[in-house]
Amino acid sequence: INDNNKVEVLYYDALGEKGLESAGVAFDRTCVQLAYAKENGDQLNENQPQQKQELMLLLKQFEEVKISNSQNEKKRQQLFNCLKAPEVYQSKNIYTFAGKYQLTFAEVEQAFLPIKERIQKVLEGVNNWLKNNQTQFDRLFLAGGFSHFPLVQDCINQTLGIKDRDERFDRQFNLENSAYAISYG
Repeated sequence: INDNNKVEVLYYDALGEKGLESAGVAFDRTCVQLAYAKENGDQLNENQPQQKQELMLLLKQFEEVKISNSQNEKKRQQLFNCLKAPEVYQSKNIYTFAGKYQLTFAEVEQAFLPIKERIQKVLEGVNNWLKNNQTQFDRLFLAGGFSHFPLVQDCINQTLGIKDRDERFDRQFNLENSAYAISYG
């Protein structure tokens, strides 16, 4: 963003359907299917109307829990603690939704893995562009609801080499500004 608040795109990934759009939705779907299969022995079949309806209901309930946890500082800190000592927290339940479905930290990591790989691929492209153009980023803010998810932030930090309290990472950029950034493009 230039001094006159004009946005200039320096790098565009252009991965389209293979990119990161709807990553939060894909993550939610995977988490719900994992929890459902753990409880019932099989995943929901989206081709059967009754099971598709149940999946939609469970997705809504899981998303509500996920959002609630991300807005609760104690719950957010719990996920960050899991990231700092994954060997200690692998079997710890992180999410409980719809009264009986639970996900451990290991299962949440498993559901996040394909998204993590895509984030890393995109950011490797950004790193290469920065290197090839002999430049660096001055400030980083994350746009989109899923960008507030601790596993997303941790993946970005690791891939870009951002340390705790790095002043370039704007953690104060709120949801309203994030939504504006998305709509502005």
